[in-house]
Amino acid sequence: MMRNTLIVFGAAMLLAQVFTAQAQPIERPQAARSHWSAGGERHPLRMLRGLDLTDEQKQQLQDLRERQQQHRMANRDSVKEAHQWLKRSTEQLLSLPEFDATLAAEIAARKAELLKTREQEKLKAQFELQQVLSAEQLAKLKAKHKTKHKHRFAIPKG
Repeated sequence: MMRNTLIVFGAAMLLAQVFTAQAQPIERPQAARSHWSAGGERHPLRMLRGLDLTDEQKQQLQDLRERQQQHRMANRDSVKEAHQWLKRSTEQLLSLPEFDATLAAEIAARKAELLKTREQEKLKAQFELQQVLSAEQLAKLKAKHKTKHKHRFAIPKG
């Protein structure tokens, strides 16, 4: 009898701890959330901090960001549809008894077109961003970018 009481009590305590732990918000380290605002939105222009932007430049960048977002939203359905087609076609190709080179070529071509479009949009955004910045600000930005990404190109020590 005492043993059963202890087991029930232990199980109740364990459940209480589990529910208490779930109710508490998870605290992420500062480094893991440094690019998120308090509202949970990503700061796409975070890299421009410390460049001493004028109010006019800030407004130009905000307008640029809004135009890019409107463009993405306008193309959202077609991009989603293309991704769904790629997924369905890939599943179809992989379920065939024999490899279909024609379907594989079509999948590869559509995927390449999506990647090409995305890269062109990225380059256009970078170009438009650079048109807003002064020569000094651009030099600072490039220096920040180099120091931030230098580990990507480092050769590991043997």
